[in-house]
Amino acid sequence: MARSAPSGWAEAELKITGAGPMSGTTLLATTPDGVTDRKIGIDHDGQDAADQLRKEMYQHGKGTWYNASITLTHTGKLTANFDYDTPPFDGDADPDLLLEDQQLFPRDPEHLPAWHPARRQS
Repeated sequence: MARSAPSGWAEAELKITGAGPMSGTTLLATTPDGVTDRKIGIDHDGQDAADQLRKEMYQHGKGTWYNASITLTHTGKLTANFDYDTPPFDGDADPDLLLEDQQLFPRDPEHLPAWHPARRQS
């Protein structure tokens, strides 16, 4: 995150969304005066790390998160939030992609959100 942020940043927030083998990232950098740059790409290593984090956080029966937000301050403070319930890709994920996610990161029925297409297959 720090490598991808522009010089003079005060806080960088990495937003990650994923389902199945697909993921998307957005890096937001805020300057000390509160201006946020929303057009920052994250490097290939950062994208790979985001994908690996989603895989590593899989829990048997619970699945893994669909959305995450990781914030880093210039002083090194890191905070993270992981969302297991909100649809990925702002709700625009193809149902087949969500079903593939269920195959890759299986969730027990009680951990499937109401919107998930796998609920209709039960």
